[in-house]
Amino acid sequence: MSLTVTEALKEMLVALMTNELSQLKKISDRCISSFALGDESDLLDVAIISYVLAKVLEKPRYWDRKIKKEFVEKVEESLHNAVASIDENRLEDMRAYLKSISDDLKGFDTEDRRYVSSLFHKAKLRSASYLYAQGFSLSNAIELTGTNKSDVLNYSGQTLMHDRVGKTKSIEERLKNVRKLFQ
Repeated sequence: MSLTVTEALKEMLVALMTNELSQLKKISDRCISSFALGDESDLLDVAIISYVLAKVLEKPRYWDRKIKKEFVEKVEESLHNAVASIDENRLEDMRAYLKSISDDLKGFDTEDRRYVSSLFHKAKLRSASYLYAQGFSLSNAIELTGTNKSDVLNYSGQTLMHDRVGKTKSIEERLKNVRKLFQ
């Protein structure tokens, strides 16, 4: 089932409020699948943020202080504002709230420089690999995610992404997807 940006943001909010971090990764996967179908371009950014957010919140080394509660509340507020922005058809504001969450996540670089940057890189590689497995050309997948060819090929070769997603789509599926684009 296809996922919209609004639905994804609302699901992220519920996952944060219920502390179901594994749901954030599932939301990320669903966003990439929906993006691959061409539904909404912002889904790729939501997928990356959702994945990195899950990974950072899972790491106890960041949460020795009371920072976690404040951080989660700030992210929840940004997600609420992003949803409200979409509802009011203010897409640029929604993107600004997503960028704010991304910037806050990158702020953890000051504590552990190797970790968060590599998480964003891994999230982009993961997304590119998934898109490639969904039938995107390698050049399109790397262009959309800002990764490079050798990293995506290495990552794809080390994962079972292509096996999980499926090797190819049927002709009927491909035609159905193309028809959707022109409707």
